[in-house]
Amino acid sequence: MESLNINLDSKMGQVILNSDVFKNIAQIASTKIEGIFPSKKESDFISCKISEDNVKLTLFIKLKQGIDVAKVCSQLQRKIHEDILDMTGIDCTDINLDIQGFVSEK
Repeated sequence: MESLNINLDSKMGQVILNSDVFKNIAQIASTKIEGIFPSKKESDFISCKISEDNVKLTLFIKLKQGIDVAKVCSQLQRKIHEDILDMTGIDCTDINLDIQGFVSEK
């Protein structure tokens, strides 16, 4: 598993964030935006790659049919960015949305 070491001004040890931390934050954030659905199993619809000090997320999603795609995707990216920044202090600016299709209302 990939992880990111956070530099703290502490002599008590180190803090290492596993890629699952970022995936979990993104998954929770995606439930806060209406019209977003995972296109794969809940546990597999988010990919996280960590290199040096960079976190790259890709969400494989479906959207509710008839919504404003640009608006909803922008809201989702902003929410994920804010939540990761608030919870980890990491400025994740590489949040990609791979739209796999649309879901009609039933």
